Formats: sequence, structure tokens, C-alpha cells
Amino acid sequence: MKCPSCGHETQRAYCSICGTPVQFYDDSPKQRHVVMPPVERHADSAFLIVTLSLLFIGLLTILTLQQQRALADIEARNLKLEALAEESQRLIADEQQFAAALEAKARLVAARERLEEERHKSQLERYEIELRLQTSEWERLEMARQLQLATGVVAIDADKDGLSESEERLLGTLPYDADTDNDGLLDGEDPTPTGGGRILTIGVAGHQVRVHSDLFDYYRSKPRSASWGEYLHTDKEYIITLAHDIVADATEEGVSSLEAIIRFIHDLSYVRDVNLGYDEYPKYPIETLVEGTGDCEDTSILMASLLSAINLEPVLLLSKDHMAVGIPCESTEGSVLYEGRRYCYLETTGPHDWQPGEVPEEIHLNDFHIEYFS
Repeated sequence: MKCPSCGHETQRAYCSICGTPVQFYDDSPKQRHVVMPPVERHADSAFLIVTLSLLFIGLLTILTLQQQRALADIEARNLKLEALAEESQRLIADEQQFAAALEAKARLVAARERLEEERHKSQLERYEIELRLQTSEWERLEMARQLQLATGVVAIDADKDGLSESEERLLGTLPYDADTDNDGLLDGEDPTPTGGGRILTIGVAGHQVRVHSDLFDYYRSKPRSASWGEYLHTDKEYIITLAHDIVADATEEGVSSLEAIIRFIHDLSYVRDVNLGYDEYPKYPIETLVEGTGDCEDTSILMASLLSAINLEPVLLLSKDHMAVGIPCESTEGSVLYEGRRYCYLETTGPHDWQPGEVPEEIHLNDFHIEYFS
């Protein structure tokens, strides 16, 4: 075939001399059409195959990625479902545990209520039995004492509480413990030696005083004595404890023990007994503390008890219508002489903080005599 431009003979689709495209024609008499050279046809087929292969590979890759993503989503959903199932089981377990705890607590509360009810019931029954037996017991004790006096037989009292061994067995008290219920009373003086009463906590002049109600009831109902020495509770635990508390506070404040006890006594409410003479109904110290008030002999007895508890050796100063305390001193003013020793006058009624040797104007020391306690 000749190139239409330069006339060069060529069998290619392009002229090798000028590069002009050369068309091949079918010279058959029936039809003339363009025929592509064989090399060109093979190139187009290869290109098509490569293109289709790339498309297939790309499509396959896309499908693979989508499948992997779908599998990952399914796995994530499965994990979430498993987590939800575990959380649901945990919540169910917690709810069951909480319900069990509530049930256990309800059973515990019910058991405690039943126990408290039974305890209260048993206490009431015990108190009723004690009340029924108390009169007969004390009657038998009194008969035993009268019998001892009449026969001269001395019973053994190992713990010195006023009860013999047979009386201890009868009352249910301890034969070697003088105060079985620790209420501050000897078993022989205690109306309920095996228990009963309660602890009284009294706030007096900034201090807490704890005494047993049995002890208070005992001294409140005890007949008044003609001996002033019986009223001073110098060896009673409640007096010793209170005196030491007052002294401890005084040490912290830099105040003397005597000054602290004076302040304590003067902080009590003073009442003048206009219906009875001052010596008609003196109180024991525990009565004055619990009631928080008293007249001159009550505050004097309480002060003398506290001063004796810290070894200051007080005395009681008595006149016809008044009582005060005397403490050992060297001063000749405001003091009285007794057996070669001077005692300064100390007023116990408030509200003025009277000091040792300071005597109220209406008081005449010559009218006083001393009640001495060794």
C-alpha cells in the first residue's frame, strides 16, 4: 500500500517516512471497507482485557473490604450484646443481693426487737419477783438480827457489809464483795443490793457528778443524825472523784485547790430555811449535789467533805443560827483558836467569793464553837 502523501510503499498503518496514516482497502468488486491491521487489533484486545481485569480486581477488592467491614460491625455488635448481657446479669445479681441484704436486715431487726422484748419482759418479771420477795426478805433479815441479839450468836461477815453469810445467800449477794451492785452502798444498807436504780449525772458548777440513784435515795430517806461527823462523806467515792476533778481543773487554770473548791461551793444556789432552824434538817453531801441547792449547814458540810478529801483538815464552825467552815491558818484575824491551832473562818454561802479569814459584818466569831473531825 502506498502512502497517500509521499507515495512510499508500506504495510503498516502509518507511513514510516512521513507518518501519515495509511488506510487499507478491500479491492474486491463487491464491497470496499476499511480493514484494521492485525497488530492494531491485538493491541486493542489486550487493552480491553487489562481494563476488565483491573475493573474486576477493583470490584473484588471493594467487595472484600465491604465484607470485612460488615464482619467487623457484626463482631462489634456481638461484643456489645455480650457486654449488655453481662451488665444485665450483674444488675440482676446486685438486685438479688440487695434484696437478700434487705431481707437479712429485716430479719435482724425483727430478731433484735424480739430479743429486746424478751429482755424487757424478763427484767419486768425479775423486778416483780424482787418486789414480791423484798418485804419478806427484809423481815427475815430483821428476825435473824433480832435472834442474833437475843442469843448472842455472832454471824460471820467476811466482807464487812453488815450481812452474814446466810443473809448473803438469802439475798443473792456476794459474800466477799461489800457492794455487789457497785452503787456505793454496802449490801447491808442497800434496799436492792443485787441491782436496780440508775446512774444520775448532775451538772454542778461546771462539773459532772455521777452518783447512783440508790445511794441518793438511801441518804435522802435516812434519819437525820445528831452527830455532825456522820454527814461528812470524806471517804465516799463520789466526793473523792469530784474533789480530784475540781483540783485538776484548778491546776490547768493556775488556781489553788482551795480557791477552786470555794468557787465551786459559792456557785451553788443558797436558800435560807425560814421554816426550819438551820440544824433541823441538814443534808448529806449527795443530797446537796443532786438538788443543786442548800442552806448554810448543807454547803458547809459539802465544803468540809471536799476539803477533807484533799487533806486540808477542815472543821465546822457552829453558832446558834449559822454554820461555816474553818481551815488551818496562821493568821490571827478572822480566825478562832482551838487546842493551840488557829482556824480561819470560811463562809460557804454565796454569791460573794468569801476568802479565808473574811468574815461578814453580821457574824461574830465569839458566838461560834468548833466541831472537830480527826
